[in-house]
Amino acid sequence: MKKNIPAFIFMLVAANWAIAQTSEQSLRRIRTRIYDADFTGQAAALSEARAQLEALKQREGPTQVLAFYYAGFASWRLSLPANPDGLPQLKHVQDAINDLKRAIELKPDFADACALLATVYEERVGLDPRGLGPTLGPVTSAMRRKSVELAPKNPRVVLLDSMTVFWTPEAYGGGREAGVKRALEAIGFFQNERLTDPLMPDWGLPHAWVFAGQAYLGLAKPDPTQARAAFAKALSIRPDFQLAKSLQRRVPAP
Repeated sequence: MKKNIPAFIFMLVAANWAIAQTSEQSLRRIRTRIYDADFTGQAAALSEARAQLEALKQREGPTQVLAFYYAGFASWRLSLPANPDGLPQLKHVQDAINDLKRAIELKPDFADACALLATVYEERVGLDPRGLGPTLGPVTSAMRRKSVELAPKNPRVVLLDSMTVFWTPEAYGGGREAGVKRALEAIGFFQNERLTDPLMPDWGLPHAWVFAGQAYLGLAKPDPTQARAAFAKALSIRPDFQLAKSLQRRVPAP
């Protein structure tokens, strides 16, 4: 009987390795579908890809935390006007909050999840500012600070922070000009990013250019030339980015 133990252990390790490989392949495939659906503005496909993560969310292992993260990312994108699917915005926001909180429970130092959760919290407060501002506002700020402290040069962390800075009044440390500057800082970090784990979040550079374009148009003195160039940069990376196309068409002619 003892002679069979090494063989049993080998088979167990091999089985676990096979499961891990299958989980990683599935996560990559679903993540690609999420990204593609987001860029092309196909809400139904985005919702379907998110649903495909449910099995991975229940499977313990290294991909579990990322399954929760990408589910939260998909719900966040579905909550935005660019990806309407007919369901209430609040539902998508709450789904994103639940999944991102779970990702952070599994990996407390997951800066990407902390940054995105702070952004979704901001969206939640925006749906009920009087009711939630006094309680969820401080939690949101703390989560934003945590993400920046964990990964000050993570481009997605900086990009999401730039959006907060842009909409924060100057009297409270933000401002439109400061938001543009922060977005450009994020773009610089994106261009220098070298990820070692292919499963980790890698989205954001086209989104950063789109936000920069929107920010240029939102300045006290709008800059359509810079905005047009920013949208063109986004489309040079992802020619199928429907939001960038739509925004570019709205920029006033020179």
